[in-house]
Amino acid sequence: MQCARACGVSRAGVRQAFDLLEHEGRIARIARKGYIVVGARRGRIHPTALLPFVFPDLPIAVEPSWKRIYNEVERAVATGMLFRSLRVTEEGLARHFAVSRTVVREALLQLSANGLISKDRAGHWTVEKVTPATLRNLYELRWLLEPSALIDSAPRVPKDAIDAIWRRLKTTIAHFRQASSADLDRIEQDLHNTLVEQCRNKPLLRVLGQTRLLIIATRHIFDGYPSISQAYSKQSALEHLQVVERVRAGDYAGAGEALADHLHKSLDHWIRRLENIALVAEPPMPDFLLTPPNE
Repeated sequence: MQCARACGVSRAGVRQAFDLLEHEGRIARIARKGYIVVGARRGRIHPTALLPFVFPDLPIAVEPSWKRIYNEVERAVATGMLFRSLRVTEEGLARHFAVSRTVVREALLQLSANGLISKDRAGHWTVEKVTPATLRNLYELRWLLEPSALIDSAPRVPKDAIDAIWRRLKTTIAHFRQASSADLDRIEQDLHNTLVEQCRNKPLLRVLGQTRLLIIATRHIFDGYPSISQAYSKQSALEHLQVVERVRAGDYAGAGEALADHLHKSLDHWIRRLENIALVAEPPMPDFLLTPPNE
């Protein structure tokens, strides 16, 4: 069962593979124990000779199959939505990545949880184009909710974690021209995830989760359009520093106010990014992303 989950195939397929490997002398079956690798030998070894070396069942840490395709799908969706509305097809995704529809649906559900896609009345997975109106609606949610989440969460974040966030931020600002997209994404995650995730109001955090497309899309702008992003990012990093330094000082109400101010300014930054992206040639879309019929 563990091999089937790890490989994303049926148990029948795994059994057939094991039978073939046993026939070729590469593995040996141990009664009620499973199999053990025999390796290249001149002669076959009797399975009972291997019993002293048979280990008890151990849990295998298996990465969910959907995670193997998620990053690439996220990048395609988050980039495409900056240019137009799209439809994601389960069949196209399964064919593109050579995975099952079950794996595809799990990846799509994660995209939905992050606010990147939704299902329309016909049951199609749709991606709405990011517009200034989209940005204003999402930022209005963040203005109302995220400072409250920070004020409740920050006292529960370990001091060494806060100090590490502060050090990373100071280093990024000091060497901003050399900062990588991973550096910039990390300081976004530090402020908007790590410092708020200890909030006790879980429904509030779930609603905030629907605004994550802003952070995710920013990550892919860093990668794909660095000249557009960095024009506004250093000022944003300095605003982050004001929030984090108030958290370090224990001034949680002041940190909430600084965060609200940062979010208001961030909307203007995002709208200017969107205006500049409109001047860039649209990248080719993978075959699992389609333009809706009414577009």
